[in-house]
Amino acid sequence: MNSHAVIRQPVVSGRNPRPAETLPRHAAPTSSGLLKRVGALTYAISGLILLFSSPGLAQTSGAASDAQRHPVLVKISRAASRVETIASKFRQEKRTVMLSEPMISTGRLLYQKPDRLRWEITHPTHFGFIINGNRALRWKGEHAPGEAFLLEERPVIRRFANQLFAWIQADFSRISALYRIQVRLAAPPTLALHPRSESEKNMIDRIVIRYSPDSRHVETVEIHEHDGDLTSIRFTGARINLPLKKEQF
Repeated sequence: MNSHAVIRQPVVSGRNPRPAETLPRHAAPTSSGLLKRVGALTYAISGLILLFSSPGLAQTSGAASDAQRHPVLVKISRAASRVETIASKFRQEKRTVMLSEPMISTGRLLYQKPDRLRWEITHPTHFGFIINGNRALRWKGEHAPGEAFLLEERPVIRRFANQLFAWIQADFSRISALYRIQVRLAAPPTLALHPRSESEKNMIDRIVIRYSPDSRHVETVEIHEHDGDLTSIRFTGARINLPLKKEQF
């Protein structure tokens, strides 16, 4: 893993927003102010990670095994098995009943089979992590040095990364251990995941995942919470099976 991958972050065009830490303490708590002060960091990464911090795996039932043989899931699995790399932009939007405006962040996702991942927020702040096998690196700030660690030392990040890997690789055996899978549409392939664990059921009602028309990659993810909050992630401009530089991981 190359530490320079963390230091040289992509520069967002245009004028950079004022860092959250420099806002005056007496600033009015508007929704846009909240976005700058806590939304970008708390909701863009931490909040999403915490949604998937349930430590236990439910036992896969016979019905779950049958679901994995659904023709739509078989098609997605076959298509995903031929994907070696993905480079994609994403836009994450958090809508909460507490605010009238959504909190929006943008970034990029890099994936290389079987266990390399880069999840990077580039606007309105810089925040992200890199997974390379069991080694990982995370950073906060455009030019901040990264913190290296082993995944086993950060179980919450490890579980979040495992979720991403399962979705990207269409590992329905792993997914069905955590969720009851419902096929909503055959074209474009759209799934609804319903949590099995009681702890996750208390937070999440369902996760809706839509794959690309060719079934090779995820296009959108919607996380519906019981309190009415909604987190949506839309992946755009996906480039499949193009070479990625090793220093990006």
